[in-house]
Amino acid sequence: MSYLGIWTPLASRKRGLCMKEQTGKGMQAITLVKRATRQPAPPPSSPHYTGHSAGLYGEDQPYTTDDQAEEDTESTEEMEDEILSGSRLPRSAIRYQTYQDDRCPPQTQTVIVHRLRRNRRSSEPQPALSGKPQGQPHRHPHWLAFVGVGMIVMLGLWVLLNLLLSWWQLTQQDWQYGRPRTFQIDAVVGHNDSAANPTHFIAINLNRHVEIIELPGGDSSKARIYSGPVLIGEGQDLVPVTLSFKDVNGDGKPDMLVHIQNDLLVWLNDTINGVPVFRPLKPGEHVNV
Repeated sequence: MSYLGIWTPLASRKRGLCMKEQTGKGMQAITLVKRATRQPAPPPSSPHYTGHSAGLYGEDQPYTTDDQAEEDTESTEEMEDEILSGSRLPRSAIRYQTYQDDRCPPQTQTVIVHRLRRNRRSSEPQPALSGKPQGQPHRHPHWLAFVGVGMIVMLGLWVLLNLLLSWWQLTQQDWQYGRPRTFQIDAVVGHNDSAANPTHFIAINLNRHVEIIELPGGDSSKARIYSGPVLIGEGQDLVPVTLSFKDVNGDGKPDMLVHIQNDLLVWLNDTINGVPVFRPLKPGEHVNV
C-alpha cells in the first residue's frame, strides 16, 4: 500500500481536505485542494418566494422542456455505461476516510442554518387566568333603568288585571243571564193578576234589541210585547236588561223601570181604551224615581 501526497504553499495557506479512497484493488491517497477562487455572483432570488435565499428554486431558471429531458436522458445513459463497463464502481461501494497530516491541518467549518419560524396557534384550551378577568370594569345600570322596567311591569300587570276582570264579569253574566241575555220576574201590577197569580215579565236583549214580554196573571193568551230601544256599541249584545217595579208618579199603581247598564227607562202603568198597559213617558211628564 502506497500513499501519494501533493503539497503546495497555496494549499498550506488555504483550506484543503485530504481524503483517501479505498477501492477493490488497493488504497490510493488523493489530496483534494480547494483553491481560493472568487465565487460567481449568485443568481437573483425567485420572485415567487420573496424573503428566501437566492438560487434555491431552479424552476425559475430559463429552459425548455425538450432540452431538459435530453440532458436527463444523456446523464442517465452515461452512468449506466460506466457501471456496466466496470470503470466506475457503484456509489454504495465507495468509502471515504479522512486523515490528518502536518501538511493538511484540520479544518473547522461553521454551518449556519436559517430556519423559518412559523407561529402556530395551539389548539389546546388556554388555562383560565386566576384573579379578576381583564377587561372593561363592570358598570351598574342607572337607577332610571330600574324605574322604567318597573313602570313597564306595572303597566303589563294593569292590562292583564283588566282583561282578567272583564273575563270574570262576562263569565258571571253568562251563568246568570245566558245568551241571549234574558231576565225574568213576577210582580203584581193590577193587570188581571193577584198574589196567587202574579204577572210574569221577560226582558230579552235580542241582538241589541230590547224586548219586554208581559203575561198578565200568567196567561200567555193575553201576552203583550213592549219594544224597547236599540243598543249601539261594541259588545252591547251581551248587556243584560233587568226590570223593577215602583210607583214613580203617585197614582198608586206600580210602574215598570227598565235597567240597561247605567241607563234607566221608565214605563208608566196606565189604562188605554180600558186595557191596563205600560207606556213610555211623554214629553213634560215628571216622575220621582
